[in-house]
Amino acid sequence: DGLLPGLAEEGNPLEGVDRKLLHPALAKLLKDPSGRTRGGAAYAFTHFTREDLAAMAQEVYDAITKPAPHYR
Repeated sequence: DGLLPGLAEEGNPLEGVDRKLLHPALAKLLKDPSGRTRGGAAYAFTHFTREDLAAMAQEVYDAITKPAPHYR
């Protein structure tokens, strides 16, 4: 058990992941002052569905428009 039930070798590694846990976890990463930490959340975006993106649109927008303070 856990957030990631298993890493898929093929297909979407986010398939089967509880979105009620995933979205808040990614939102927290996107607010981190470290650009490296924020970048780690970007991996998930490559596997997002339209529904995922719609659910996190504001968090994604904020992360893009407000640079990480420790990135400069």
